[in-house]
Amino acid sequence: MKILIVDDSKAMQHIVKRGLEKLGYDDLEIVLASSGMDALKLAKEWQPTLILSDWHMPEMTGIELMHELSTAMLDIDIGFVTTESSPERIKEATDAGALFVVSKPFDVETLHNAVLPVLQRTGAKSSSLEIENEIKPNNPDNIEIVMPKSESLQKALKLLTVKEISLSEKEVDDPNTSWLPCVIGLFGFDNEKNIKVVVVFDILASMILGANSDAISKSMIDAAIKDKVIPKDVIANCERALNMISLVINREVASRELTMISMSTLTTNIDKLAVLVGRKGVTRIDYNVSNKDYNDGRIIILCP
Repeated sequence: MKILIVDDSKAMQHIVKRGLEKLGYDDLEIVLASSGMDALKLAKEWQPTLILSDWHMPEMTGIELMHELSTAMLDIDIGFVTTESSPERIKEATDAGALFVVSKPFDVETLHNAVLPVLQRTGAKSSSLEIENEIKPNNPDNIEIVMPKSESLQKALKLLTVKEISLSEKEVDDPNTSWLPCVIGLFGFDNEKNIKVVVVFDILASMILGANSDAISKSMIDAAIKDKVIPKDVIANCERALNMISLVINREVASRELTMISMSTLTTNIDKLAVLVGRKGVTRIDYNVSNKDYNDGRIIILCP
């Protein structure tokens, strides 16, 4: 993914660049620009996926850069990293199409939470979590979905990892921010959009199931947990784990095939997940997943 950082401060350019590099994505291409005019020229020639722009710059402000990009019909996402923090300015930016506004000074976690949904859009089948609108409360197929036993899940998931894991049922709890970021898979029958099963991995479960090779070291995982970031390679492995869980559930539903509709990451707004798990009529089971390095990862399986 190509990212253009625009700031008239060289020091700030490199602060933002270092923050992005801590995400652990090995395919990031990052280019720096010192003015809106330079950024506009680069955007036309290089066509980045995302622009991170300061607001106050000589010759052309960040908001003016946004308008020029729109006039040129360049389909480029843009977010602001700026000293501007007033509600009026933030509204002006988001009304003009900015994805986010990160106010200076910022910490790495704040930057990551803003940027990750954009980066992970290419790694997941869906970048948004609009569960409330997608789930239908009724079951027109009248097919009962049997929750998998922890022993069956453990046996299946062991096939995906070089590390020994243990899995057991866990007491149901309300979602909280310590779970974030979460990996969420939505499943339906035979590629239909009517969601039948939702699977959630909290950050620890994502790391335990996603860091399934010796190539992803413990130090890398510790840094990712500290920064609340799920690296790209881990997300790819989480997708395999989600599909493995769907295969276990499929054994109990012989007449239809449960297939993934979308996979997404939830980095902020735990209330969205709380709304889902608090729905009336939802069948839910939680599992604890652990390995020798990490304990108490949470897997949730929901049947709306």
